Amino acid sequence: FGIAAFRMAGFALWPFGRAVIRTSTPATAVSTGCLNVVWFLIAGLWLAIAHVTTALALAVTIVGIPLALGNLQMIPITCFPFGKTYVPRDRVPRGAEVVYQF
Repeated sequence: FGIAAFRMAGFALWPFGRAVIRTSTPATAVSTGCLNVVWFLIAGLWLAIAHVTTALALAVTIVGIPLALGNLQMIPITCFPFGKTYVPRDRVPRGAEVVYQF
């Protein structure tokens, strides 16, 4: 869980020019799904609430609207981080499923 938290922190700190790709294979899909469920119950729900609250506070000003949208786009990534990795946008492997890119 700590490694996933640090990966998300690095992505949130500097998301520009990076893409989120799915890395889970059918063999690891069950364990990835179980880890995502546990993560969502322990931390994902609270992170989603924090992102929505921060987005609402940022959306009050015109300058904060792009940052508010960025916060809202981070919700699916922070709720279910397992089975995803972050790579530079120009180094996305062929055939990889791109979940999100900045």
